[in-house]
Amino acid sequence: MIVGIGCDLVELKKIEDSFQRGKEAFLRHVLSVREQEVFYQFKTERRQIEWLSGRFAAKEAYSKAVGTGFGGSINLNDIEVLSDQLGKPVIAISNSAILRVTSDMACHVSITHTDVTAGAVVIIENKHRGRVTL
Repeated sequence: MIVGIGCDLVELKKIEDSFQRGKEAFLRHVLSVREQEVFYQFKTERRQIEWLSGRFAAKEAYSKAVGTGFGGSINLNDIEVLSDQLGKPVIAISNSAILRVTSDMACHVSITHTDVTAGAVVIIENKHRGRVTL
């Protein structure tokens, strides 16, 4: 049973400007340590910005799907978006308060980008048939 859907769209230029202003501080605010390691593996700044923008959109979409938003109980870097062996994006949560609520849920994420935007959709589904309150 689907318990939440979130969607987000960001402009690459906006993320690029934020990155240029804040550099390391911006990355620490948005990315987990493991995500930062992946970010620095990309050879071009263009690819870094595309990847960063997609992850930002996925995290925003996740916060909408669970209904928490940001700033209260969850931060951007509490949500980790890495890729599995096939390249499929996978979301992991490091915030124990949110993890307790979402531990019985499956999270599906899709990320895309064009030359100017990045977008993501997140669907959260209850692994069991009972009702869940987020």
